[in-house]
Amino acid sequence: MTDFTNGSCEKCSFNYEITESAINDNLILKKSQQQLLNCIWEKERYVIQNHNFGQYFRLANSSYHLLIDGIDYTEMTTEKLSFFYNRSRCEKNGTKLANALANVYWMYLDFPRNFYIVLGDFLNRYERKLRYERLKNFEIIFDDQEFIWVQEAYNTYFLEQIDEGYIRKDFSVFKRNPGLLADRRKVRREEVRQLTGIAYEKLHELNDYNELQIEMKYLHGQQRYLVEKTTLDVYLKNRQSLISKKEVSLIIGVTADSVQKIVNTGFITPIRVANSPKVFFQIQEVNKLVLDCLGEFVEEISPSMVNFHSVLFKYAKYAFTILEIIAFTYSGHLKPLRVSEIQTLADNYYEEGEIKACLEILKKRRQEEKGLYFNDVMKILKIGEKRLWRLLREEDIEADYILVMKDGRKRYFFKKETVTKIRGYIELLEGLS
Repeated sequence: MTDFTNGSCEKCSFNYEITESAINDNLILKKSQQQLLNCIWEKERYVIQNHNFGQYFRLANSSYHLLIDGIDYTEMTTEKLSFFYNRSRCEKNGTKLANALANVYWMYLDFPRNFYIVLGDFLNRYERKLRYERLKNFEIIFDDQEFIWVQEAYNTYFLEQIDEGYIRKDFSVFKRNPGLLADRRKVRREEVRQLTGIAYEKLHELNDYNELQIEMKYLHGQQRYLVEKTTLDVYLKNRQSLISKKEVSLIIGVTADSVQKIVNTGFITPIRVANSPKVFFQIQEVNKLVLDCLGEFVEEISPSMVNFHSVLFKYAKYAFTILEIIAFTYSGHLKPLRVSEIQTLADNYYEEGEIKACLEILKKRRQEEKGLYFNDVMKILKIGEKRLWRLLREEDIEADYILVMKDGRKRYFFKKETVTKIRGYIELLEGLS
């Protein structure tokens, strides 16, 4: 540039004053050359947004790797862009270099629209090794924090490309910055299988039941399946919080059969994932049930207290089950204690007086629902067992409810109206006698 302003070349004594100026009406070329010329005379001026002469040339040197062999975006020529010359043969072409700078200038106009057009053409033009080498050379510019704005647009573009299924997660930009993968919106189906171990058939079943969202696209004549990352993250999070019936039984401290009774009563909710025959449970819901019914920790237990499993065994004949223990704990009738650090219901102790009070409550409820026990009817009517049975047969009076025990024994219940009816027959017979 110094030789040019002095009028001759210091090496070959070429006289620049005898040269003729080539007139070119290309607007992008003229504007880019004008911007560069202005920055030569006014060093504080910018060629492009907030970038001076030196910064622009550093950006240009990297950008050439995306433009080489591409179309001329200035439309000054129909030839492929060629910027690099053979140093051994010393072939230089000023017009080509000017056109190179003009294409760089266009590339960062209307940013990032034109930048994305260049990237798209680049991906279509190169594959594999050559693509990787050129991108690697371009990405060197990102070591300079002055060009963070280019890097952000560059990252955004390739995130869109991976979301559309055009590139994979082993693409160079993601190798350079693996953390970018956390920002993508879609994941390839094969990657999901590799990550989770879920078979393709199961993935599509989850899609059918709206547990996942899978999009199918045709790319280069092949089908591509992309899984919506948000639905995948939610599904995996929920799956981690689901536990089996056996695990529920271990947490609560009861058998699997007792767990089913707890489920049937509605204390915990069964969950089926898609069309799976297996039933799971939310661990948070199970833990809440345990915490709600867990005994208060104390140093010593009174001899009058009975442990959890002893309560179930001792009062089984009164149908006092795990369900009653949970229900009466929630209602405040039972106030369990524990001396163990282990947090399961199996480690609870209960005051026997509270248990008996609960049995009375159950008895009254059952009398209202099913009626009085046979023995209670005998006491109310003040008659013996044989006479009561004879009266029932003679007057053809049936029990209102019959409970058949597991061992085949039967329990008979009589509503108050039936007891009143029996009393009437007794009084009638006594009056006749």
